Amino acid sequence: VCLLAAIAYYLLELALLRLEPAGSSRLRTALGGDAKGRLSPVAYAIAIAAAFALPWVSLAVHAGVAMVWLVPDRRIERSLRG
Repeated sequence: VCLLAAIAYYLLELALLRLEPAGSSRLRTALGGDAKGRLSPVAYAIAIAAAFALPWVSLAVHAGVAMVWLVPDRRIERSLRG
């Protein structure tokens, strides 16, 4: 479920970025590289693979990704204010 939610977030981000002109996109500027959005599906895929051999690694990866997403991302808010 977490993997599919991460993929859905990434696809939503791509769809929103395609709606704006490439040169003057404030959203694209605000998001930058978006490491959290790109690495989350990869981390969840690793967690799924690790669950068969080392379940504690899978739990640790899931907890780590959850902790990363608990930190509020203020990039979009700062971009709209400035």
